[in-house]
Amino acid sequence: MFGAGAVPGAGERWVIQITERAAGAALDVSADAWVGAGRGLVAAADLLAGEVDAYCAALADAGHCYGTDALGYAAAEGGPRTPGLRPVLDETLHELAGAVTALRRAGAGLAAGGHGYTAAESAVSAMLRGAPAGRPVPDGAGHLVVADYRPPVTGAGMVRAVPPPDGWRQAIALVQIVTVGCEWPDGDGDALRSARDAAGALAGTVRSVRADAARHAAEVLAGTGAATDRFGAVWQELDRRLDQLAVRCGEIAGRCEMIARTIDAARLQFGLTVVFVLVTLAAAPVAGIGEIALLRLVAVQGARLRAVLVAARQALLGAWLAMGSDAIGQWAHIHHGLRDGFDARELRAAGGYGALGGLVAGAGRGAVAALGRRFTPLAPLAPLMRESSAAGYAARFGVDGTSGTAAVLAGQAVSGESPDVLAAVRLGYGSALVNTAADAAVPVRGFVRGQDIEVSTWNIGGGRTIRSTGRFDYVPGENLTPFAEALAGGPHATPPGSRGTPAGGRAARVVILQESHVSRDGSGASIAEKLGTVLGLPHVAETRMCPSHIDPASDFALAVLADGPVTGHTVHKLPDPDFPLRINGAGDPVVPLNRSLQVAELAAGPGQGRVFVGNTHTCPLDYLGHPGGYESGPGVGHARDIERLLLEALPRDRPLLLAGDYNTDDLLRVYPELAKALHLREALEVPATVPWGGTPDHLLYSPAFRVREVAVTVPPTDHYLSRVTLHYRPWRQLLVRLFGR
Repeated sequence: MFGAGAVPGAGERWVIQITERAAGAALDVSADAWVGAGRGLVAAADLLAGEVDAYCAALADAGHCYGTDALGYAAAEGGPRTPGLRPVLDETLHELAGAVTALRRAGAGLAAGGHGYTAAESAVSAMLRGAPAGRPVPDGAGHLVVADYRPPVTGAGMVRAVPPPDGWRQAIALVQIVTVGCEWPDGDGDALRSARDAAGALAGTVRSVRADAARHAAEVLAGTGAATDRFGAVWQELDRRLDQLAVRCGEIAGRCEMIARTIDAARLQFGLTVVFVLVTLAAAPVAGIGEIALLRLVAVQGARLRAVLVAARQALLGAWLAMGSDAIGQWAHIHHGLRDGFDARELRAAGGYGALGGLVAGAGRGAVAALGRRFTPLAPLAPLMRESSAAGYAARFGVDGTSGTAAVLAGQAVSGESPDVLAAVRLGYGSALVNTAADAAVPVRGFVRGQDIEVSTWNIGGGRTIRSTGRFDYVPGENLTPFAEALAGGPHATPPGSRGTPAGGRAARVVILQESHVSRDGSGASIAEKLGTVLGLPHVAETRMCPSHIDPASDFALAVLADGPVTGHTVHKLPDPDFPLRINGAGDPVVPLNRSLQVAELAAGPGQGRVFVGNTHTCPLDYLGHPGGYESGPGVGHARDIERLLLEALPRDRPLLLAGDYNTDDLLRVYPELAKALHLREALEVPATVPWGGTPDHLLYSPAFRVREVAVTVPPTDHYLSRVTLHYRPWRQLLVRLFGR
């Protein structure tokens, strides 16, 4: 069991070090001191060997005292990061055997050196390089026997399993049949504590042997000379190893105690939970089917060192049963010293999730989905059951009640009871009612708790990188790799002043793009579609806008990518400027290019309704002969026209995110009524979103959102990637709708 038959190489290495370092060196110490110290080390080694023998006998008697259930297996074998008790014991015995052998050989070597005195080199060398183990060393060595130590073979021992009390066997057997992994913790706490005591005694012996050996070594080290110095170096290493072994034996004792306490706590929790469920069922207005209900309600998860009523959360009175079982589990662990106090959050979580779904009803729902793929008449039922509508709830109630009733009737037949159809219907549809109510509570919880949404907005310049910060100085050819890496959280710098850090390794949940490309002839995938595939954002709302100045074969597009469904999408043309536009203020006037606003409607989580995302890219007035942009000159009037369009097109008092490249640093000053009417605030309060300075890129958010983190990532592109993590709170937007800001 413990790999005790192998003799470690550690002891041999220590002895070879002693001989190689001491051989040929003059002994500047009393020969009697060397002989006495050597005999003392051998005696200490023999004492340690005897204690290791006793410890092996204790382990053989204990056997697999940690049990055969999942909890016991985890305790014995451990996991990827934490070694179990068995490999730790194997390694410790291996090292103990090495320590005994090393002490014996070191003692024999010292005695040989003392007796030989004038022939120290030849005597010690002959002993350790020529004399076989287990035989007297050459003449003059004091006839000490050098023997390798091998711990006794412990064997695997008898498997120790403590069966549950007789009165519970039938109930527990039923639980284990129905709920995989629900096992009575059958480890032997008493045997574990015996192993604990043996390990503690061994730790004390190792410390005692270390102290005794140190006293004998000190007699040698009191002398002087090269041999003494070299022995001292080797002894220092041996002393350190003995100290480590003492600590490790103590840790094994502590681990045995912890496993014993965990088994006791799990067993107590298991018993109290079964009683709790039976009492609850007895109090329910359902007679004669307590055992069948137990099948559907009780499950214990022991591998995580605490039992959890998984099935009870998903069956009749699930919330009550889950909270009660969680309280029992916490109390059992507190009672056995495995935790300090009650965790109210854990208790609330158990109650909140306790009523979700039913074990048997869940199987029925899965069966409907599977049968719907094979039988056409059932095909419409599966998607209907997923809907959060009255029809969806009714469908789930019917399927859950029918499958639950059938399960109870089957259980009655298996257990030998006479069929009680009325009781089966009452339990089956009673459980379905709880499950349906739990389903209806999911949207309520989603409405109250909300969710985090990670939003990225980026003018990607046709998927081109740049050669310099000069305007339109692009590297020829589309290269989406740096864009995909940045959106996925790649290794890019963050400029000073950014709040938070880029979310490394996480794909954005919502990505908003400007200056994406779509081919003019409609061939091939667009940039947005390509990025959506790479990033795992399959839902894309895209708006073709105007010809691209980067690629004559492509048009610019606005795009919203999301990991949830896009349930609506509208496009609104922005008003054209009513004043002439000239590139860099020179030449003939140019025809204004089409500019648009897209509004995508995204499905949020259950109970969270819809989130609206606005995206636009306004005309770069400063490049077209109006350096005042939208802040002064004719651009101010044009901004009023755009603002009126935005106020008409964007939803009021709804969860709204408004992003884009607005070609102005002060968006809220340029569009004051927009912010006021829609209760919008700026999320991108950062120093720059472009390499040449300035913040033309913006992300505004309505009161339904709260900013958690803002980061600006800097790839070699003409706009930076702006990433904002927001917490979406649907209830907050409702307050605005009811009472104003």
